[in-house]
Amino acid sequence: MLYRSALRKKQPDRLLYLAVPSEVYREFFLIQFIQEVIAEHRLKLLVFEPSQQEIVLWKE
Repeated sequence: MLYRSALRKKQPDRLLYLAVPSEVYREFFLIQFIQEVIAEHRLKLLVFEPSQQEIVLWKE
């Protein structure tokens, strides 16, 4: 979140996504409390499959 704040000062039009592997997303980011934190802080996620080098989800 500190990085996002610093980036906003330097490049306010740039969008910042947190990239996470699909396994981490399934095991951690789908927990209800974590979903609430993501929503509260309006985090944008990019979920990718490392073995196939493929993006599987853009979540805004």
